[in-house]
Amino acid sequence: MKRKTSIALLTLIVASCLLSCTLPGNTQPPVSLRIFWARSNGAGSFDIRRADLADPANTAITIVSGLTYRPEELTVDSTGNKLYWTDYDNYNKILCSNLDGTGVQTVVSVAGNPVYDCAVDSERGHLYWNEGKMIRRGNLDGSGAQDVYENLGTYVLYLSLDSQSGRIYFHPGTTIMRVNTDGTGPLMVCTASIQRGMDIDAFNKIIFWVQDLSRQGFEQADLDGENKTLIDIGENPNKGFTVDPNGFIYYGVFGDPADSISRCTFAGTGITPVITEEDGYDIHSIAIEFE
Repeated sequence: MKRKTSIALLTLIVASCLLSCTLPGNTQPPVSLRIFWARSNGAGSFDIRRADLADPANTAITIVSGLTYRPEELTVDSTGNKLYWTDYDNYNKILCSNLDGTGVQTVVSVAGNPVYDCAVDSERGHLYWNEGKMIRRGNLDGSGAQDVYENLGTYVLYLSLDSQSGRIYFHPGTTIMRVNTDGTGPLMVCTASIQRGMDIDAFNKIIFWVQDLSRQGFEQADLDGENKTLIDIGENPNKGFTVDPNGFIYYGVFGDPADSISRCTFAGTGITPVITEEDGYDIHSIAIEFE
């Protein structure tokens, strides 16, 4: 009896181990918590705002105010509780703050080569950015900067990080390319002339971008460039967007001023207003904080 019990227990342990080894690490997308966006008043003053996604209309607050440059490419480090953005007027620095807007500081400052975009790898503690015709990496405080990939003949305008596979996706003009985070394995993913923004949903393995003003929605493709399609929403979302892997895209609504943020599904359906700003404010650049 004792031997049979031991064998049964051993069988249960082995089965449990096999099950735990075969289950994927992330079976559910991360929970989206808050949305961040930048706005301008048309008179040279810029703010960064925040709201809870559960009740955005009643929780919207300004966390950084009175900036004299246009903050763009907002990126949330949900692990380190930091918000990063670029200076889109001077193209010469990356800044960050706490998620409540305190502690604003410059983490990357360059001269000569323009900086357009940045991406955060929270797990490994790395910040990536484009600097002219190259991609660079540093620690989250900007220290330890080094070149990752510099074999480019044109400026990099947008970049996004797939930290799960260790790849950087970027846009050098007329294509979307990818390279490993150690700079090896450069590969053209697909042709694309991006007019406003690119984002990756690593959970669902999809890349999204806004092509040009003639396209009424978002372009999407698999991370290998296959199955390239248009998500038609009936307007051009050229005021910034961000992807929620729970199946939604949040975007700045086209207009003059572009004073609101809406949400749609990955199919372009279920368009729902999320945020409407005060009169005279123009929204640009959107990011989401995840649990």
